Amino acid sequence: MLKRAETVDIAADRLGPELAELERAGRVALTPAQPGVDQVRGRPLVIAATGDDAEDARVAAIARALGVPVNVPDKPALCSFVMPAIVDRGEVTVAIGTEGTSPVLAQRLRAWLERELHPRLDALARLAGDFRDAVAEKLPAGRPRRKFWEGVFDGAASEAAPCRRGERSAPPGRAKRSKPRRKRKPCRAACSSSAPVPAILSC
Repeated sequence: MLKRAETVDIAADRLGPELAELERAGRVALTPAQPGVDQVRGRPLVIAATGDDAEDARVAAIARALGVPVNVPDKPALCSFVMPAIVDRGEVTVAIGTEGTSPVLAQRLRAWLERELHPRLDALARLAGDFRDAVAEKLPAGRPRRKFWEGVFDGAASEAAPCRRGERSAPPGRAKRSKPRRKRKPCRAACSSSAPVPAILSC
């Protein structure tokens, strides 16, 4: 959520270490658990993920009554919108959705993509962005330009771009397998940073 929002309010009794660090950085704010009508009204969206079915249903009912978009993970009947599973590589974001029919399948696909996509794939996207205007000036739109970029993404530049100095290059879209990479928690929602009130996560 913080990729799209400046701050997120979290309704909980306490914050874990990672969220506490974000609170100190001013990215999240702790609000009282079990939010009511006044806490939900005006939010750009609400995610209810308390682990308590009754509490999640209560928060979802309040949000729907106020016309606030609400998502309850793995409870499509309580949702007014469905969250895709996200693989985040900076400039490259992949969303996997099943319209709420199979969240476990979406998460399995996300886990597979996390292994397959290079952790610094965004470096290749930034490289392409840096040269996009120059290429547009030299090559006409259509087949010539597309063929040039296909050559870039299939060639040495795509192997070198994601790598730091001293690392062996890896093919684009492939993560190195020598060291298991710690999985990142998926971004569960995106909301506008210009919204007057932060999104709220009830947990």
